[in-house]
Amino acid sequence: MEKKERRWLLAWPLVAIVLMGGTLVSAEPETVMKVQVKGLACPFCAYGLEKRLKETGAEKVNIHVDKGMAEIAFPERHPMKLEQLREAVKKGGFTPGFIEIQTVGVLVQKEGRWIFELAGSREVFLVKEDDILAGMKKAIPPGVAVQIVAKSEDIQEKGHGEHPPTLKILSYQRAQ
Repeated sequence: MEKKERRWLLAWPLVAIVLMGGTLVSAEPETVMKVQVKGLACPFCAYGLEKRLKETGAEKVNIHVDKGMAEIAFPERHPMKLEQLREAVKKGGFTPGFIEIQTVGVLVQKEGRWIFELAGSREVFLVKEDDILAGMKKAIPPGVAVQIVAKSEDIQEKGHGEHPPTLKILSYQRAQ
């Protein structure tokens, strides 16, 4: 076999990966948050908001002016707290609304409450008790990694002290 042919045979797997749109290294898991941005009306305003959100360490920021939404993605090794996101939106001159989060973590029970612990961080959320949570508890044992899509409820429970944010789980699946 000639040298040229051997090089082609060795290079073929790399060419195939590129043509199929793949990568050699698996993508790092990421968390995606979508925040409703009240008052977002023009591309110039969106640019200022995008700058503020990137200052938080977000890897990807997409602003959807027509929907009044900002979508932020960051790796699990660099998590963003919901409060950080709300503050960045406020510093951009807007009012944050609901936040939807897609992430991986574990569901655990502590002191009689169901808690979702975000993978790779110390951030925890209370989980709203409903039929979706009941199904999730049956399908995925506590402590097993799960990918969720959830919405912040912004419910502060009555009582003493600060409580973590509350999430309403919209969908779930066992994490890969």
